[in-house]
This record gives sequence, C-alpha cells and structure tokens, in this order.
Amino acid sequence: MKTPSPTILEALYHALDYDPATGEIRWRESRRRVTEGDLAGSIDQRDGSLVIGFNGTSYRAHHIAWYLHTGRWPNTLITFRDRNPMNLAFTNLHAKAYAFGSKADYMRQWRAAKKRAKALQLAKHLHTSALPNVTYGAGDVWS
Repeated sequence: MKTPSPTILEALYHALDYDPATGEIRWRESRRRVTEGDLAGSIDQRDGSLVIGFNGTSYRAHHIAWYLHTGRWPNTLITFRDRNPMNLAFTNLHAKAYAFGSKADYMRQWRAAKKRAKALQLAKHLHTSALPNVTYGAGDVWS
C-alpha cells in the first residue's frame, strides 16, 4: 500500500470528517457532486469495502478512517474485527502485521532470486578468456 503525499494527506484531513463512534465519514465542504455533510464513498464491486474518490484517486475508506483518527497513514494491514467492511467504527478497525509467508513476501523473494540469476548469467558471460580455446563452461569451471 502506497502512502499518499503529505499534501494529499493534509487535503484529506481538511476535506473529510470522521466520527470514530459511528464510523461515518462525511464531506466537510461541497465538491463536484457532493454537498457539505454528505456521506463519503461508494462500495467497491471487487470486495465490498468502501472506497472514497479524492482528486482523481480512490482510497480505501478504512485507511482514511485510520488516518483521520490517529494522524498516521497505516503502514500495516487494517482488518475488521467483525469482518464487516462497511463498519468503520474505530473499535472495529484492527492494525495487523503482514503475515510471514504472505504472497507479497513470496513475490519479494521470487524477484530477488530472478535478479540473482540474471546477475550470475551476466557474470558468466563476462568471464571470457583472452587465451584461445579457454572457456567458462559447465560446472562453473574454466576449461
């Protein structure tokens, strides 16, 4: 999850109002298609969570709620204690460390292995000899 820039975070803070008891996020000011006091967000078709469009970018409502309540953008996974992604009450939000062995962890390790293999291949290619009939061959030895 990418952290928005400080200017975007400040603009979010001034544009939205969060009630931690009810979990409602409302607009503080009128914008294009909303008026002051309207509920912010729409339901994401993929996972049923609430997303809020702001300055051309969609943000997860639970991330915004976490930021508006704590003053920090979450750098961990935010889960719902009652497993209801529409319940944004702060007591329902839970910061959870990413699981060891998660898909992101696997992909990081996979990319590192690919990078090492490419570097090894390049090193073998660069190991050429000026002597005739001397090559860096099978078994990673000079022959």
